[in-house]
Formats: sequence, structure tokens, C-alpha cells
Amino acid sequence: MVRDKSKLPISVQENKKVKLMVCDIRESNKYKKEISQINYLIHTATAWGDPKRAYEVNIKAFEELLEMLDIEKLEKIIYFSTASILDTQTELMRESLIYGTEYIQTKYECFQRLRESSFAEKTFAVFPTLVFGGNLGKKSKYPVSYLTSGLKEIGKWLWLARFLKLDSKFHFIHANDIAQICGFLIKNHKEEQYKGFRKFVLGQKFISIDDAINYTFKKKQYEEIFCDTPYKKNSKNIIKNSSHPNHPLG
Repeated sequence: MVRDKSKLPISVQENKKVKLMVCDIRESNKYKKEISQINYLIHTATAWGDPKRAYEVNIKAFEELLEMLDIEKLEKIIYFSTASILDTQTELMRESLIYGTEYIQTKYECFQRLRESSFAEKTFAVFPTLVFGGNLGKKSKYPVSYLTSGLKEIGKWLWLARFLKLDSKFHFIHANDIAQICGFLIKNHKEEQYKGFRKFVLGQKFISIDDAINYTFKKKQYEEIFCDTPYKKNSKNIIKNSSHPNHPLG
């Protein structure tokens, strides 16, 4: 089920073995018959930015979708939540419900309700951390994640950001890794260690913001980044002068 099939690779769009249900999840009732035949549900649809829409998509539409499933035919649900609702012990963090955005609050409530539902024993709940996906080139084969799209703007200011120090850390994961994990869970869900309701937090070992900035800066040529800044007009002279071994930017 997708809202915009153009975001899918042509090979998927034209694959006769793939049945595309093109609609907003809030209109999924039009595919009620097809949904009742589902064996595996990987649920990634989500919304944020507007409280009303967030509730309709993240809670109401999802629960209506569950009602269309045949629980006897259903093998497994992989439900995508967010690591923002968990504490360090991977338990629900009450503060996220009280102080979180409408996205975080609805994800908290939906997970809590799902865990107490009749579908819980057939559910894997996955909690991605920050997600990178796609690339910034014009020929990106896959949709670009919001985090990845932000790198283009950040790149313009790396020359300055490297002089700042921030005491903060974060976890991240790539969309390709998430896809492989989902495939593994579907393939192995009958194994004893994966039976019943399970939670999986997806992410690499944490990295500090300082290390991330320094690593990204080193992967780019300094001249290209510097010329993209608002000081482009004078950049040739600056770059020329900075090549001197005693120059502070050299």
C-alpha cells in the first residue's frame, strides 16, 4: 500500500507478482478484501506536523487496518514506532507522552494499545533511531529520507561547524539495513527466540556530534564546501590565502 507509486522503482511497479494498493492509509477500506488475505504486514505509514492528521494516521487508520486483517491467516506484523518513546531500558518513557510532539505522543499511545491487543503475540515492534536513506544525487534510486535531505544544507556550514563543540550523541541507521533486518525477522519469525511479542531498537553504536561533523568534513574537499557558503564572492582569495602553512584555516 502506497500513496504515490511513482516513488517505487519501475521494476516493482511493473512486477506482475506485486499487487499495488494505491491510497492513503485512511482510505484503506477500499482494499478490504485484499487486506484480509495478508500473511505479513510491515507497517511504516506515519504522519506528523498536524495533531489531527497524526492521530488519524498513526492511531485511528492503523487500528482500522488491523480490524480488516484475518488473524488466523496473519503470520506476523512488523510495526514501526520510534526510539523516541523509549528509555534506556527500552521501556516506555512517560515523559515522551507528556512533553513529546504530536508524532511522538501518538506513537506512544498506538504502541501501548497494540501491545495490549489480540495482535500483540504476532507483532514485532521495531524502533528505528535516526534514519539515513537514499542519496543527494539527481539519480537517487530510492526516496531520500528527511535526515539525508538535510545533509545538503548542513554541508554548506561544515567549515564553520567544525570550530564548535557540542556535548551530545546520537544513534543512526541506514534504510537499507532496516530492510535487511525486516527480511531477517520475517524469515526467522518461527524460531523459538523470536516467538511472541518482541521489541527491536535499530541503530549503530552512538557517535558524538563533534565526531560526526569532523568525519563529514574530512570526507569532503574543503574548497568545495567553502565556496558554497554565503562568502562565495571572496572565496577565491580566502582559499588562496588559507593554503599558507601558517594561516589559521590552513
